[in-house]
Amino acid sequence: MKSSSINYLSEVILNSLEGNVYILDKEYRFMYFNETYIRNYVYSFNERPQINKVSKVITSQKQFFISLAQSYQNAFEGREISIEPQKLNHKFTPINDENGEISMILVQFYLPDDAKPFITENSLYSESQYHEVINLISDIIFKTDEHWRWTFLNDSWTKILGYSNEESLGKPFYDFMHPEDADKKEQLFDALIREKKTTSKHLARFITQTGEIKWIKASVTFISDAKGFVIGATGTLRDITRQKENAHIYELLSNNVKDLVCIHDLEGTLLYISPSIKQITGYEPQDLLGKKLSDYYHPDDLKLVDKEQLPFAGTTSSYISYRFRNADGEYVWLETNSKVFFDDYDLTHRIITSSREINDRKRTEEILMTSLQKEKELNDLKTLFVNVASHEFRTPLSTIRSSTEIIQLIDKDQNPHIKKHVNIIGSQIDRITSLMNEILIVGKIESNNLSCNKERVNVIELVKSCFEGQNALQKDGRTIEFKVTGIPAIAEIDPLHLNLILDNLISNAFKYSRNRPNPILSLSFYENSFEIIIQDFGIGIPAEVKNKIFNSFYRASNVGRIEGTGLGLVIAKNLVRLNGGKLNFESEESKGSTFILHFSYL
Repeated sequence: MKSSSINYLSEVILNSLEGNVYILDKEYRFMYFNETYIRNYVYSFNERPQINKVSKVITSQKQFFISLAQSYQNAFEGREISIEPQKLNHKFTPINDENGEISMILVQFYLPDDAKPFITENSLYSESQYHEVINLISDIIFKTDEHWRWTFLNDSWTKILGYSNEESLGKPFYDFMHPEDADKKEQLFDALIREKKTTSKHLARFITQTGEIKWIKASVTFISDAKGFVIGATGTLRDITRQKENAHIYELLSNNVKDLVCIHDLEGTLLYISPSIKQITGYEPQDLLGKKLSDYYHPDDLKLVDKEQLPFAGTTSSYISYRFRNADGEYVWLETNSKVFFDDYDLTHRIITSSREINDRKRTEEILMTSLQKEKELNDLKTLFVNVASHEFRTPLSTIRSSTEIIQLIDKDQNPHIKKHVNIIGSQIDRITSLMNEILIVGKIESNNLSCNKERVNVIELVKSCFEGQNALQKDGRTIEFKVTGIPAIAEIDPLHLNLILDNLISNAFKYSRNRPNPILSLSFYENSFEIIIQDFGIGIPAEVKNKIFNSFYRASNVGRIEGTGLGLVIAKNLVRLNGGKLNFESEESKGSTFILHFSYL
């Protein structure tokens, strides 16, 4: 539990402290307490502690609590703190405010197994309450005799290792250890006893009842008689299997991940470097510790780490690519992602970066950029050629057309042979002119030079004008079947563009459906948009080439000798897009095609 003055990070740190933990302000009001302390407080005072409420320790008349209250006062006054008995292991830590004055104290204490006589004597808890407290502690609390046989184990022994007290008490502790670690017990304890040390901390593997291995951190205190002979031990066993596994995973990652992982302070100074630095740059980790990555940047890339863009200056993640000088004095391209995080141990901000070598990618990018530049130059040259060629073609075509007109004037007798060939020449001139116009439009589309001049137009009239013109060109007498649904409306659209779009689509509908039923043109008006559907019953588009029909000059394999440039659909699709519309189609080979145009009114 915490007060509003204890922030989230502080709470995380406080919760990580062992034993009973609480914080008091100068009025002896609770600012924080952990779950372990709540239980003990309830056993002592028969009520839960409350945030911002004064601790009942202050008003208790029991000698122990009077002594404890005096220790609070000593801590607040900065005097030396003493509390008896030491078996409860009380620790008082003053907390200073921003003015350097002591405003709160943090209190920690533990309840080791040998505190039982004192607790019972001072009636701090009843004996049953004491055992209940001991059994609530997550660590294993134990006691052994002089032969290292268990004489006491709390409930955590069963929770962690699975053995009951009945099958454990009276047996030596090493019967439950991994054989390799059990063999070392004599060396460990004999050395401690000979050196007259009273405590031992070490790691050992224990075997659970189900055969699993648990890594246990042991904290052992030897119990001696009046003559100084060891007659047993007491202490705690903590399960650190998960931490051990995490440490192993961390080591595997650190040593085997190819990316370079670093930790920096807020100034960019390197505090940790993964071993992969050797493979990427040739440096050993110790060569760069205490330095900055930016010290090794290519001079032209230093602008990436100025105060505005430095990944170590902000509080959010950032990403940069730069050249890094390796141990041979050459530069390699690195890509670095950085993120600010809070270091719980040092209570300060840190930056973690992950870097990878991207030389191959940079080389590929350079090749692509060179290719793109060449493609742009080629496109510019193509556009220039098309424009020049179109201009140059127009002059001889005009001369040819003028000459055919002169021939017709000279041929006063209207020779049928001359008339036939003059007509052929005229139709081919029209065909070449149409092709050049289409190429010019495609060129403008590709160079983004085609403008859109929208006007308010009567959609029905414009559509009628288009299909009636196409009807007149059909030599087989077929005509478009026209349908209108909805309430006609005025739309804003470029009339020249819509005319070109419909000319291409209606022309195709007739051209690719010879000797088939008439094409159908449906015009539907909706609340905010209108839709034009052009359906034919012709040769259709093969399924395998549907994704190619909007490519310049592409014509499907089933068109045979039907004339076409392969530019009509390209022009139609881009003009539809330029006017804010959508063009979709459905087609099935040998059954026909349906093209759907969708435009909004504005």
